[in-house]
Amino acid sequence: MLADLIFRNCRVFTSNPAAPTAAAVVVRGNRIVYVGDDAGSRAWQGQEIDGQGHTLMPGFIDSHFHLLWGAKLLSGPQLAGERSLADLRRNIQGWLE
Repeated sequence: MLADLIFRNCRVFTSNPAAPTAAAVVVRGNRIVYVGDDAGSRAWQGQEIDGQGHTLMPGFIDSHFHLLWGAKLLSGPQLAGERSLADLRRNIQGWLE
């Protein structure tokens, strides 16, 4: 079978409690088509990458924001960029008024 990428000789973190680790991952197109041992990955042909025993794990993508946290930061004086005690006092006094 043809594949685009074959990762072998890796410590694969699978996030699957039933099989938490593996040694090989096969990618075809934009899909992972095999996760398992090196022997099972031999059914595939394609560009091979020797992981040299290193860890291969899913990408962690975190696309969230803290709307209320940002609003809370804006509810007080903005002191970033102030360079002197006099500037700080002036900024805080202005905010208090």
